[in-house]
Amino acid sequence: MPQSDRNGYVTVKMAASPQQHLAKSGEFPDPFAIDAVSHSTVSAPRQPRSADPLAPARRLFQERWWLDAATNHTIESVELSWDGLPVGSLSFYRKRRHGICHLNMPPLTRSLGPIVTPPASSPVVRAQNVRRIVRELIALLPPHDRFHQVLDPTDESLIAFSLAGCLVFSAFTFRIPRPVDPQVVLRGVEPRVRRLIKSGSQGTTFEQHLDIERFIRLSLLDRPEGRNKLDFSALRRLFAACVERQQSVILTAVDRSGQDIAAVVLIWDAETLYYWVPARNRELAGSGAGPAMILESIKVASSLNRTFDFDGYQSVETARLFSGFGIAPIQRPMVIRFSAPGRLLEATWPRMLIPPYLR
Repeated sequence: MPQSDRNGYVTVKMAASPQQHLAKSGEFPDPFAIDAVSHSTVSAPRQPRSADPLAPARRLFQERWWLDAATNHTIESVELSWDGLPVGSLSFYRKRRHGICHLNMPPLTRSLGPIVTPPASSPVVRAQNVRRIVRELIALLPPHDRFHQVLDPTDESLIAFSLAGCLVFSAFTFRIPRPVDPQVVLRGVEPRVRRLIKSGSQGTTFEQHLDIERFIRLSLLDRPEGRNKLDFSALRRLFAACVERQQSVILTAVDRSGQDIAAVVLIWDAETLYYWVPARNRELAGSGAGPAMILESIKVASSLNRTFDFDGYQSVETARLFSGFGIAPIQRPMVIRFSAPGRLLEATWPRMLIPPYLR
């Protein structure tokens, strides 16, 4: 089994046939049909971002700096090359609980999935190559009992995971595509939500800042230690990494007395701004604080020319609030795979994975 390097990366490369065997259609030969297959483990220091051949295809939660920060440099990945050209990568966070080996996503990482860069070809051949790349990446995963990832709504690999034997079911988020016009959004909001926004905005000022400790104090007021499931160490690392790249800000609602009543950490990449980690003071924040914060966050997305992602939901109440903004939900698929030793988990996986409010 390959061992990760000191930065947590495992790179497994598969040797393919000589370049002259490349099909004119653009479809690469099946590496599993090749006799000479070599596995190598990278032991050199992590390459700079500019040297990453897959960098242009990475979304925010797939960036190496994000994965490093989320896991404190314990992220692992398998990578696939055809004829010396990188065509795919799949990262995972390995954890063992009660003797069960899980390959999951890192803390506070909303979606992951494979990075797939097949050679240029027709749409039909591209779809074939995507399925092949995903199948081969799954085959390269280290021994495990359970594999679980959430895919971005734009991810094209869902059918490939299904055909590779993974269980597939749906989670949802809401998105407002750019360019975002807050006034247009407000006109489409349900009357009940518009009233909440109005009440939540009265006597409230909204501040943008970079004080993560101020946010954490509010989060602990929202849910004290013991009940608060946030990984604050990972949050601090991720926020620092985002701020370093000018890809995050904290938006805080302050009442007339100067007390923080609600806040959210916003993060973004070149395409999308995420309503990432919210918090509130339940004693001071009325029912309008959340909707007002969302509208202010939409204004931030508009100023940055980013698509606004509500970043999923954890309760029926939150889902109803988001839908009240007049936005149709979009699928954020989840894929799960059990290895042979972990088949006994199949009887319990719905209980393990379905949110409590849907059980």
